[in-house]
Amino acid sequence: MRRSRRRTPTGALVQAALRPLLKRVERHPPRVAGRVLATEFGLLPLALGSGQPGREIESPMATIIVGGLVTSTVLNLVLLPTILLHYGKFAAPAR
Repeated sequence: MRRSRRRTPTGALVQAALRPLLKRVERHPPRVAGRVLATEFGLLPLALGSGQPGREIESPMATIIVGGLVTSTVLNLVLLPTILLHYGKFAAPAR
């Protein structure tokens, strides 16, 4: 016998809002990681070449961009799925 699970209106709205996000998060990490790594490796020579004349602006800017990419990647690939696991459930992979 199945028990009917009643949801509060707020819980139903949260589940409805998170369902599309959960589907996207499942297939999103490999693409995000690939793009971020390619950008970071491309900016790495610029970020490390700080002693050269004419690089007074470019090197710190590249360092900040790499730091922002690392931070956003950690937030997107670690923190966001953790929050979604807490408030919702990941759907089973479609076969």
